[in-house]
Amino acid sequence: MADEATIGLMIWDQESIGTLLNVYRLIARNKKIVVYLVPEKRFVELRNASDLDSLMNGIDDVLRAKFSGRAKLEESISALLMQSSFFDSDRTGKFANQHR
Repeated sequence: MADEATIGLMIWDQESIGTLLNVYRLIARNKKIVVYLVPEKRFVELRNASDLDSLMNGIDDVLRAKFSGRAKLEESISALLMQSSFFDSDRTGKFANQHR
């Protein structure tokens, strides 16, 4: 989704790690994101890592730790896949031995 999107619109309960990870993925791709914070009943706009840091200032330590762990895992997997010959050179996610 993050690769295809031009902008992200998220509705976040300030508890879901999945929504936060999608925000992270979009920011990593330099996409603009608008997040509706349900508990606060307001919208915030994010454009960069600094904006994400500001958003995360309001979350508890447990959620922050879970998010950080998942984000680091995604970065590690992504780096491994980019180095691997497991996928085609065009990085479409199709297996190298798969017929087109």
